[in-house]
Amino acid sequence: MKPVGADFALARASAFWPWWLACACLLAAAAFEAERAISLARERALLERQVNAIGTQGTADAAPTSAPEAAAYAADAARFVKLANMDLAGVLASIESARVPGIRVTAIDIRAGDASARLELEVRDTADLLRYLDDINAGMPVDGRWSLARAQTASLTAPGSATLVRQLQPRDR
Repeated sequence: MKPVGADFALARASAFWPWWLACACLLAAAAFEAERAISLARERALLERQVNAIGTQGTADAAPTSAPEAAAYAADAARFVKLANMDLAGVLASIESARVPGIRVTAIDIRAGDASARLELEVRDTADLLRYLDDINAGMPVDGRWSLARAQTASLTAPGSATLVRQLQPRDR
């Protein structure tokens, strides 16, 4: 018998479609990267313009300040220097050393402008206030003593109040 040369299997389709798919993916990736590179170049140009603008603005800001602004800073600086040269430790030490029952310190105000310290007190009795004034001034020179600026006597419902003032002297260096 003679073999028959018939092929009953279906013919295979060509194997080119995976190659076409791979090429399409590569083309899409290349287009995406090209668009990204263009976007980054635009952003870089924008940032360079902003940096140049800030650089020129910085030189404009470095110009000398106007006279009113300089005067305000000078006044603040003068008050700060005056406050730094005051003997604040002596003020606080005198307040801490004077302890009289019936007297309570409610506020301490250091004023650099007129070189003074104000001490607000809550007072129960006038005799206690005078004893506190003697204790706070104990051992101090005459020109650096606390003086009584205001006193209000106590009532039945509220304690009295008093204000002591002291002129501050520059501290010895």
